[in-house]
Amino acid sequence: MGYIHAEFSIVPIGTGSTSLSKYITAAVNALKAKGLRCEVTGMCTLIECDNMDALFDALKAAKDAVLALGVKRIELIIRIDERLDKDKSLDEKAKAVV
Repeated sequence: MGYIHAEFSIVPIGTGSTSLSKYITAAVNALKAKGLRCEVTGMCTLIECDNMDALFDALKAAKDAVLALGVKRIELIIRIDERLDKDKSLDEKAKAVV
C-alpha cells in the first residue's frame, strides 16, 4: 500500500491583514472534509493518505476554500513524500528520529 505524506502551506496574498487564521481554518476544514488525516503545525499542515488522486483532490478543495473567502491571489507550497517499500505513518516517522 504505502503512505503518501504531504507538507502543505497556503498563503493568501493581499488580504490587508497579517492574520491568516481564518484562511488556514478554511483550508484545513476542506482537507478534513475530504477524509484525510491532517496535522496542523505552526508553519504548515501535514497530510497523510494512501492515494495521490485523493491528495490532489483535497489540495484543490483547500485552495478553493481559501479563494471562496474573496482572496485574489494565493501561493501554494507542497512537498510530497511517497514511500512504497514500507507502511510508515507520520507518527511512526516522527518516533523513528526521537
